[in-house]
Amino acid sequence: MPTPDIIHNLIRRFEEQYDSYRSDSYNETQLRREFLDPFFVALGWDVHNRKGWAEAYKDVIHEDAIRVGGATKAPDYAFRIGGTRKFFVEAKKPAVYVREDVHPTYQLRRYAWSAKLPLSILTDFEELAVYDCRQKPDKSDKASTGRVEIYHFRDYAEKWGTISAVLSREAVLKGSFDRHAESMKGKRGTAKKEIGSLFPKKRDHTIVFSGKAFADIRPIVRQPGQFIFWVPRKYLQVAMRVKRNDIIGIIFKSVNIHPRRCGRHAGYRQTDNIRPFQQ
Repeated sequence: MPTPDIIHNLIRRFEEQYDSYRSDSYNETQLRREFLDPFFVALGWDVHNRKGWAEAYKDVIHEDAIRVGGATKAPDYAFRIGGTRKFFVEAKKPAVYVREDVHPTYQLRRYAWSAKLPLSILTDFEELAVYDCRQKPDKSDKASTGRVEIYHFRDYAEKWGTISAVLSREAVLKGSFDRHAESMKGKRGTAKKEIGSLFPKKRDHTIVFSGKAFADIRPIVRQPGQFIFWVPRKYLQVAMRVKRNDIIGIIFKSVNIHPRRCGRHAGYRQTDNIRPFQQ
């Protein structure tokens, strides 16, 4: 499926107004209306019931009602075929870091596990993560537990064929979604691949990150190669990315790194636990 113009437009708009969308003032409802609704419309789903189907046969139920632990919960979207749920989508505002925040991950997996749905999606549009929800979730689980795929918004156009081949309404009707869910059984979470694959296994001294490599952890570098990060391997406890005045940094858990350990090419600034290094 060729990438629809609306997807290119959404990517461009999110890029141009990135800081505004990442602010706390931009809420989840705005995100759903401005980005997620048109995203799934582009995948062929009748998000707004334009065809006027009866309630029992709508493609999409907004804030569906399910029983979770004796209480009624409401996933943001339930995508259905003929009234049968196929997957949930839980939306979070872009200020929430869905890749590492354990609460929204646990929330989504708990919804889907309770509804016996094999796969479901967590997204803030900046990233879209697909989770295998067949394993009972636990509050102690990492954010990567059960995560089988994750896409960054800058990759949506390039990977639209892959995304639509599984998540489009047509793909679900043709059985592609079910076959994909079956193929995901037992697949390990993505964390090791995202972070571990960046570091040479036989080196225990300073690791050099290019902008492109760091982008694999949080791909927000506009021009890969623009930044270099010098980080002692023993301090590699990457929690999340931060952006302060266009300086990209890494948050470490209670770690103090002396400036001279960062290499002669690196700038240095300390703000609480934030350790940004700029070439």
